[in-house]
Amino acid sequence: MDKAQWAKNLSLDPMWLDMLDELKFVEVEKFRNSAAEDMEAREQAYRRLRVIEELEAHVAWMASSSKIEEKRLKFF
Repeated sequence: MDKAQWAKNLSLDPMWLDMLDELKFVEVEKFRNSAAEDMEAREQAYRRLRVIEELEAHVAWMASSSKIEEKRLKFF
């Protein structure tokens, strides 16, 4: 199994998707429940949300990379 297939399988895995949703929920709740003066907690939650989104985007890119390579090879 190559990386693209692994990433495709992972992106369709319900347990993986549930875990990502749980992680996002936890960070949003930290943001929502932070005290008005606790900017550091909100900034940390924001950064963590961005990391989760970057991870999702990278897995999606990996999953589609074989399609991109196929199109590139057909072009040349």
